[in-house]
Amino acid sequence: MSSANWPENYILADDSWKYDKMPEFYNGKNVADFIDPDIAEKLEALEREEEALEAQGFYASDPEEMVSDIGLKIAELRLMCRSIRTRRSSWRPRSRSEARRLR
Repeated sequence: MSSANWPENYILADDSWKYDKMPEFYNGKNVADFIDPDIAEKLEALEREEEALEAQGFYASDPEEMVSDIGLKIAELRLMCRSIRTRRSSWRPRSRSEARRLR
């Protein structure tokens, strides 16, 4: 079983292009444009930086200390997250029942 060698019939400006690999596209963009050849080096540099910060004690903190620049304590932040989740869960059943009524 064999198939035709279609690329040999292609008419291109340069014959060496005939057997080049076709580019992969995702969402209309060439995937090769997003590949970073230096990613391993950048990752190693980032890991070295993180190790240096850990050695300096940058990440060591009491859990009840202030969180970032917003001035909230961890306990307050957790309470706010819990209230947001509760409110979101109360919206879901109402909107689902309304969607059923509209069908």
